[in-house]
Amino acid sequence: MIFGGAALARFLRKRKELGSFTTPGLVDLFPKISDTAIGVTAAVMMLLMTGTKDGQRRPLLTWTEARTIPWDSPPNRARFMVSIKPPSSLASPRRSAP
Repeated sequence: MIFGGAALARFLRKRKELGSFTTPGLVDLFPKISDTAIGVTAAVMMLLMTGTKDGQRRPLLTWTEARTIPWDSPPNRARFMVSIKPPSSLASPRRSAP
């Protein structure tokens, strides 16, 4: 629920133009809102809300877990990219039929 709300807030942050119709964005209500503010708000909400794990109530996110979250963007985004290789039938050059 929190993740879905954060994803929706990030999507609706800027104005969207759909032809002649323009939907307002969150920047119209909160001019200084950023993706970082949305992410931090979601993390704080997870610190405040509780859930059940193994029959015990605990915060969705503990301070110990929150300290390990990388809050800045990764310096090298290339290492997070997925490499997709074509199937071997497409990788080899095709031969023309005789």
